[in-house]
Amino acid sequence: MTPTYNATKAAIHRLSEGMRLQLEPAGVQVVEIVPPAVQTSLMPGHEENPVAMPLDAFADEVMSILEAQPDAREVLVQNVRPLRFAESEGRYDAMVARLNATDRFAVAAG
Repeated sequence: MTPTYNATKAAIHRLSEGMRLQLEPAGVQVVEIVPPAVQTSLMPGHEENPVAMPLDAFADEVMSILEAQPDAREVLVQNVRPLRFAESEGRYDAMVARLNATDRFAVAAG
């Protein structure tokens, strides 16, 4: 349903990796925070999405990860891990199908 949004998430991941490589020698830390579906007003109706992560819970988990791993290169909350690792775990085709499902809440449910 949101190919441009999905493509920009992939682009941000690659941009973060590139910037990290360029800036690390100067002592600059680049941390990529990777959100799953989160209950916000970014997309219509998403604030009520029953399978999206509540915003406060997302922020709390991000802060816990950063406190536990101050040198983290990326922050992956539990709800986003199935998306990030779908390809390496052999679930890529199923995940792409869910991302393109007509049910707007199908992604987070899977």
